Amino acid sequence: MPSLKDEYEKLYIIGKGSYATIWKARHKELGYVRALKMSNEQVENENDPAYKSFLNECKMLLQLGNGSHPNIVHIYKPSLIDNRAVVEMDYVDGETLDQYLQRESFLPISEVYKFINDIVGALAYCHHDIYRYLMNPNVDDLKTDPNNGHNFIIDQATEQRLVEKYAVTHNDLHSRNIMRRHYDGNYMLLDFGLAIQDGKAVKSSSRRGGALEYMSPEKFSDNSTITTQSDVYSLGVLLYEVLAGRVPFVLDQKAFESNPTEASYIIMKAHKEAIPPDISILRREAFEKAFPGQTYVKDYPDELESIILRCLEKNPANRYPNAKVLYEDIKKITADNRGQKLQEQLKQANDTIAKLEEKLAQRQNDTELIACPECGGKLSRNTLACPHCGHLMKAQLTTATSNIQKSLATGQQSTATLQLVPSWCVWLLLIVSVIAAIIATINHNSNVTQESSKVVEEVAPVEKAAPKNEVVEGYYVDLGLPSGTRWKSTNENGFYTYDEAISKFGNKLPTKKQLKELKDECTWTWNTAKKGYDVRGRNGNSTFLPAAGYRYRNGFVSHAGSDGIYWSSTPIDSEYAWRLGFTSADVYMNCIICSLGQSVRLVK
Repeated sequence: MPSLKDEYEKLYIIGKGSYATIWKARHKELGYVRALKMSNEQVENENDPAYKSFLNECKMLLQLGNGSHPNIVHIYKPSLIDNRAVVEMDYVDGETLDQYLQRESFLPISEVYKFINDIVGALAYCHHDIYRYLMNPNVDDLKTDPNNGHNFIIDQATEQRLVEKYAVTHNDLHSRNIMRRHYDGNYMLLDFGLAIQDGKAVKSSSRRGGALEYMSPEKFSDNSTITTQSDVYSLGVLLYEVLAGRVPFVLDQKAFESNPTEASYIIMKAHKEAIPPDISILRREAFEKAFPGQTYVKDYPDELESIILRCLEKNPANRYPNAKVLYEDIKKITADNRGQKLQEQLKQANDTIAKLEEKLAQRQNDTELIACPECGGKLSRNTLACPHCGHLMKAQLTTATSNIQKSLATGQQSTATLQLVPSWCVWLLLIVSVIAAIIATINHNSNVTQESSKVVEEVAPVEKAAPKNEVVEGYYVDLGLPSGTRWKSTNENGFYTYDEAISKFGNKLPTKKQLKELKDECTWTWNTAKKGYDVRGRNGNSTFLPAAGYRYRNGFVSHAGSDGIYWSSTPIDSEYAWRLGFTSADVYMNCIICSLGQSVRLVK
């Protein structure tokens, strides 16, 4: 049996409960840091009932990680070390939501929406989407799609059956089971130790567990069934808390310490009968406490409050059936807010485009070439004198003279003053002005013509075929692929979310099938010096894919030089899409959340 002290270096205790202690620990041989959950009681051997129960708990939690949801803490293979049941978990460097709210009594609405996206999204995965990663085609009697043997036919009835079978109810949602990561501000869902799947509790002895202030009314009854709607209630308490700054029904800690039964009864009665206090009043109070002397202006839509109150309905039947339906409703609100901002941005963009088009039209008019009637030389339509032979252009000269006369007429301060000037002076002034205009126009058109030629060269380059076996920047390379797809030789600058990539590049993005063809039909050789892959096609031509890393939602770029991630145009659903990824040791295809910033390589 392996020794704990030989395998891990304990750094410090993260938390301790009646069943287990959680340490921050470093693996001595491999150097990684994880949270190490270790049972307090000794386990005799692998046949010990306590260890088997522990393995059953870990089995469900391991399967929960099949979809790699970014806001759920994952566990790793359990083991028996020094007669202790031990399992590794992701170590989250951060603080609990409870600690964060104590420090920040008022959260801006942008932070509230971030919490909603992270945690409601994580519960939607547990309550609904998890079936996609747990279903077994043979056991669940799934029929293969005749048009695509890799897919299965899942109609509405089949989906409902699979959701009911595989959905996971967390059963212990509260502000101390949610972490806010220091690194990027993302919220992480922890501790599924009381979770229920298919009507079976991970820990049957604690089936109705949970923090009193977050417990649904039915949890206080012995004869009720705990469902995803119980989680929805607790989630409603959390949403209420991040918006209002406190839970709807506050537990009196001093009263609980002196008489826990009476304090628990008061909270139970409130959950079952009381109406939650008005959120807007509490939010205003939290704002004024955080920003003394400033006036609070309501910053969230009424629909959000209605959604929260629906979550807090006393009767489970009146709540959302699960977090997936709740998430879809909330996304409509955030989409409306984003839509309003996008409309404003679109108007600004349209105004800018209109101004640019006006300038471009003027430039095109200024630089349109005509022939000099005297020498045949090319000159701008607005040129007063031919730069080749000096011939005065009559039509342009007449226009210029007219404009000067208008300017003189507009600028005169008194008719009497002009009448005192001899006529020959006026004509002299006019002639000098015309000559000055001719010189200025020649210089202007010479500069404009040069600038215009540069603009034309930049806007409309002529695409040439890339030389064989040579990667040329900006060209499309024929790799001899069966589909005939040609790949651009360079990445698009920067990182893009999936929505940004689709909006900007459209059908120039490769499909999942085209990415897979590139992966399977080409030879991939890691280039240590350039930090990326030389991808060689069947015909000997090649292109280079750099390991540019990726960008988190907070703008931080990570893993540059070691990882490369490239979007396809093929979505999984509204939140995930297919991508091609690689490290120096592996090239793979999988799906990832659409908000991650990744590289883009276009195709023809």
